[in-house]
Amino acid sequence: VHEIATGRGLTEKQAAELLGGGPFTARQAREAGLVDELAFYDELVGSLQERHKGSFVLAKGYGQKPERPMPLGTGPQELLKMVLGVGGAQPEDGLPPGPTIAVLYAVGPIVSEDPDEVLLGESVVNVERICGILRKLRERDSVKAIVLRIDSPGGSADASDIIWHELRRADQVKPVIVSLSDVAGSGGYYIATGGRLIYAEEGTITGSIGVIGGKLVLKGLFDKLGLTVDVFERGAHAGMFSVMREFSDSQRERYRRLLTETYDIFLERIVTSRKQPLEEVKKLAQGQSLTGYQAQQGKLVDAIGGLSDAIEAARVAANLPADVQVSVVRLPRPQSVIDVILWGRNELRLRHSVLQALPAEALPAIHYLTALRCMEGLSLIHISE
Repeated sequence: VHEIATGRGLTEKQAAELLGGGPFTARQAREAGLVDELAFYDELVGSLQERHKGSFVLAKGYGQKPERPMPLGTGPQELLKMVLGVGGAQPEDGLPPGPTIAVLYAVGPIVSEDPDEVLLGESVVNVERICGILRKLRERDSVKAIVLRIDSPGGSADASDIIWHELRRADQVKPVIVSLSDVAGSGGYYIATGGRLIYAEEGTITGSIGVIGGKLVLKGLFDKLGLTVDVFERGAHAGMFSVMREFSDSQRERYRRLLTETYDIFLERIVTSRKQPLEEVKKLAQGQSLTGYQAQQGKLVDAIGGLSDAIEAARVAANLPADVQVSVVRLPRPQSVIDVILWGRNELRLRHSVLQALPAEALPAIHYLTALRCMEGLSLIHISE
């Protein structure tokens, strides 16, 4: 209480009241004086550059020694280069030099960070990964348009909002066309609104404009198992998400406010992107699932069509004549077993557990693969004919 009061210029009584009133959304925290400004990361960097006339980047792992790839020897690695296609005439980042349309796949639940346990072949839409690719595509002059192919039931609202913002930034530089696959619901539709045009199949399941949340209460289960749990807490809502009891009336109201504000922001994004009145959007919201045909009738989708239609629309939007040779790049490339071993989402736990299970004879090949992958540059890019 003392440190918050001192840092934010409040009395200790005011700071204590704020602690008892949380948790807050970002907007609520700003209104309460707990934070000064709300901004996406690029807006923060731009503000710092403007204020201090300097260049700022996010330095991850600052002060830590970078991992050094194992040195390459001679012999087997040359064969692996041929098999993996490393070291060819391809540009360093894997993108062709001529006019290019990039098809970016967003497949799986939308997450802020990858889950701890990942099955081979499982896919998620990682906000950091997909936004990193979008930034590279936005900055690359040879990429004339971006097609976002979505097959996602949704996920994290915060992650969806960040991806939406990055898509809007990209669309200010070059056309971003969206293609909905089987499912683009909730957060899947949220990010779709970041593009200037949305294509869907007639049977696509989309919409589901809503926010849900809650918690599991396990006290009854613990009682049956004979387990006793003691909870120590300070603050009216410190134990808000405890699995040992249901929400109190004040906690339930606080959580309802959090969900309501998140839902309101979702609606704001759709109104801004689709240029539709709020009341019209609300008629199709409240968690309703729609077919692609219904979404088009409600102006949540622009046209009925598949991925090839979206690619053609991207060509037209980028003013690329029909007689110009255009490369279509699909990314991120699918993960192979080697990718999971070497560059798994949960790097340390997954990589170590897999490596320990491999026979000792396989480790030299793994070392060569690791070194080769470190030479690939942007390993997320894959050229498709």
